[in-house]
This record gives sequence, structure tokens and C-alpha cells, in this order.
Amino acid sequence: MWEWPGPGVPLAGQSIVAYGEQGWGDVLQCLRFIPRLQALGAHVACSVAPELAPLVEASFPGVPCARPGVACGWIGTPP
Repeated sequence: MWEWPGPGVPLAGQSIVAYGEQGWGDVLQCLRFIPRLQALGAHVACSVAPELAPLVEASFPGVPCARPGVACGWIGTPP
């Protein structure tokens, strides 16, 4: 798995999966960065609690969410 080393490396064309490892409040705070990642040209997907997936997908069109038992669009093969 590749980890982004920082601002010196362009994100255009890169695939990023944002995953929620903390509580829902922290996850919701971090989701605000999705539009910025997209503006930098990254393909973004999320891995969040199943209860949050509909909110994320409705709030960020084109950002699929991985959740147990549900296919996640392009994760693994970006558009």
C-alpha cells in the first residue's frame, strides 16, 4: 500500500481511500477534506461505518463507500 509522502507529491490520478478509524465525529470532521482531494485530481473512496455510508455517498457524489457485504464501485480499479 502506498502512503502519500506529503505536499511535494502531486495527487492527480492517484487513488485515495479515506477510512474511518475513530469515532463518528472525527470521521465527519475529516470528510470535509474530500472536495480538496478531488480538486487536486485524486480519485477518492471511503471506508466508513455502514450507518455513515449513505450520508457520505449523498454528500459527495462519485465517492463510493466500502461497507460489509456491499461492492464499492471502483475501489481497487479507479475510473
